[in-house]
Amino acid sequence: MASPAKQENKGKNVEADCDHFKVQASDNLGTILVSNLLDNTNFLSWSRSIKFALRAKMKLGFINGKITKPDEDDEEFE
Repeated sequence: MASPAKQENKGKNVEADCDHFKVQASDNLGTILVSNLLDNTNFLSWSRSIKFALRAKMKLGFINGKITKPDEDDEEFE
């Protein structure tokens, strides 16, 4: 069984890995998130695909409002 200090340390690592503002190596502007282009006939399937892709990258909260803009005096604000 792990000591309390090690368990606490693991929690901090998990929290750091789940930081929504962290840019991963796979996050870049050239990445194609979905293969089907949005047109006037496929919004539902495109929407499902883009939400799935953003959820996998832990970025869905930016478009659904769950991740809010940090305050201007916050150290994460740029």
